[in-house]
Amino acid sequence: MVHDEQLQFDEIIELNKKIMESRFSDTSLPYRFSNYAIKQTASLVFHPSHGRIGVQVADVLAGFVMRYVQDRLSKNTELNPQQEQAFYDLSRFTNPELGLGINFVLADRDMERLGIGTTSNLRLDFIPPEVPGFPTEDDAK
Repeated sequence: MVHDEQLQFDEIIELNKKIMESRFSDTSLPYRFSNYAIKQTASLVFHPSHGRIGVQVADVLAGFVMRYVQDRLSKNTELNPQQEQAFYDLSRFTNPELGLGINFVLADRDMERLGIGTTSNLRLDFIPPEVPGFPTEDDAK
């Protein structure tokens, strides 16, 4: 597992990884968006983002998602259709059961405001907002 170097947080991230592995290795705790079933351990290394293209890409995507969520939850910000489409496209690849995609750490109310709901404990559904130029389900047919 490769994580972006965060000098002020590296030790905290490493410690929490060890705690998760030791506490949840033989049990599973069901939460709404994660199952916390640790089936194997993984090494954790920290690299500066400028040294790894994959970490750079993850940084760019995480930055976009963070700004999108902040802007979307702000009452004063208007987003363009390209931003909405990019967020929708990224959200479609989220599969908490496999540990893939966006890890939303938000209140349920904010998830609803973003148009993200759950159909089961581990499946996210993204309901795209109605904006001009944004493709609808009817467009896909």
